[in-house]
Amino acid sequence: MPSAGKLWARADARAEAPRLQPRGGMITRILRRIAATSALLAPFACAGATDDDIGVEADDAELTGAKAPVKDQFRCFVDGNVVSPGGPSLACRGAALVGSKACRAGRDYDIVSSTQGVEKRVAILAPHGGNVDEHTETIALRLKDTLQAPYFVFTGHPGAQCTASTGSAFHALHVTATGYNAAGALDVLGVDARTRGVAIHGQQRTSKVCVGGGSAAARSAFITCWASLETGFTAVDVDDPDCASLGGTDPKNIVNRGRGGQGLQLEMPQALRELLASPKASNAALATAVRSAMGLGDCAL
Repeated sequence: MPSAGKLWARADARAEAPRLQPRGGMITRILRRIAATSALLAPFACAGATDDDIGVEADDAELTGAKAPVKDQFRCFVDGNVVSPGGPSLACRGAALVGSKACRAGRDYDIVSSTQGVEKRVAILAPHGGNVDEHTETIALRLKDTLQAPYFVFTGHPGAQCTASTGSAFHALHVTATGYNAAGALDVLGVDARTRGVAIHGQQRTSKVCVGGGSAAARSAFITCWASLETGFTAVDVDDPDCASLGGTDPKNIVNRGRGGQGLQLEMPQALRELLASPKASNAALATAVRSAMGLGDCAL
């Protein structure tokens, strides 16, 4: 088994990638206290509501100093029901990013996608790249290159007009996954009868990788393989208390709309995203664990 340093180093790199340590410490302790307080307030919350339902990032207020949680600006990518040529569909009603005068494609965000690829059993998704979930667009693009898979990557870079009502890039362009009815994303999920999604997300509440998605088998296989690769980062199932509301198990979640069935959602901590996005870092461990999880190959580097 290679050491953690050698594991993350690109084969063509002259020097090992810098070893960035997972975050924790004070923020983790603060968030635990917030969680305990939230439990006391639970009877007053909307029944059955989760972060995905209301579009609120649980730790955003603590990290930004805001006095109250801020809701996402858009509930849907498109207001209505979107159906791809391959069959996947997703309906959403509410404030939509497409058609917005405040946030516009090309100025505030870009999308790149392709239905082409040798490995059509998976489609790689980064629905919140750029200044929303930092580095996820880079990680997804490298992963699609390694797997030679179809992909959909959103990169947000909102200007002042787009962020005027929310005050943050995250809430300006974060469309919750259950309302993410982007035509391009549905298209790549429908290229083959076997296609399932793999979505790359970011979170800042824990140093762990929260492994979600609708496929329990894929979650389990990823966690087992990842642990065997000794990456230095712990991957846990979304039933872990630190991963509350990051499950991605809702059938309406975009990662679960593939023609081949429900998919895999990876909520990565900031330190891991920074490492994987480093020019000298290898994504071999990530690609290996994804292959194992999605039934594309063995868990072996």
